[in-house]
Amino acid sequence: IVSDYEAGSGNSLSGLAPNASEYTGFRTLTDEQIEDLAEKIVEQVRLRGPFLSLSEFVNRQLSSNTDLSLAGAIQTAINNLEEDPMEELRNPANKLSDTTMFETDSDDPKLDGVSYEYPKAAEGSSAHGVPGWIRQADVLRPIAPVLSARDDTFTIRTYGDARDNDGNILARAWCEATVQRSRDFVDSADQAGSVEPPTSAVNQTFGRKYVIKSFRWLNTDEV
Repeated sequence: IVSDYEAGSGNSLSGLAPNASEYTGFRTLTDEQIEDLAEKIVEQVRLRGPFLSLSEFVNRQLSSNTDLSLAGAIQTAINNLEEDPMEELRNPANKLSDTTMFETDSDDPKLDGVSYEYPKAAEGSSAHGVPGWIRQADVLRPIAPVLSARDDTFTIRTYGDARDNDGNILARAWCEATVQRSRDFVDSADQAGSVEPPTSAVNQTFGRKYVIKSFRWLNTDEV
């Protein structure tokens, strides 16, 4: 249950726990933190993209790269904020009990007998999930109704003319092409489904291949 108090506001329903709003209040970000979050998301998109689906954007990557396989792009961006909005929640000095603020690690004896295919999944704070803790779900939930995969189909129009030595126009032409970006790289040396950066210099420059879906010449009354 989230209270009417902002997390970290100092308000409390109990004098015995003056920092209780960190655990029951809603969290807000400053303008600077929002700007930083946007920049961190861009960094993650450049590092992980292009995404072949919304699932790849939201979820962590199933790869041997621990920087990409621990969390998705948005959650990693939140974790990398310069000014951590959950700093007080992580601070053992502000704990409400001996275990609330316990930062686990994969070698902790409390995890004896617990088997993880990916041991780093055991790391983190037990305060994760309280109302004052920001998760990627808090970012995705408001935009979920309008979030969709980007349409990589474009309509391009172009113009050309022929001129004489004096610069007079002798002929004009307009055309329209509909092109669609495919998942294949321009150079087939790199596999389309690879999650690693392309190795080919051509692919590093031009990326994925565009396919012409339609082409037509235009009349003057169409431009």
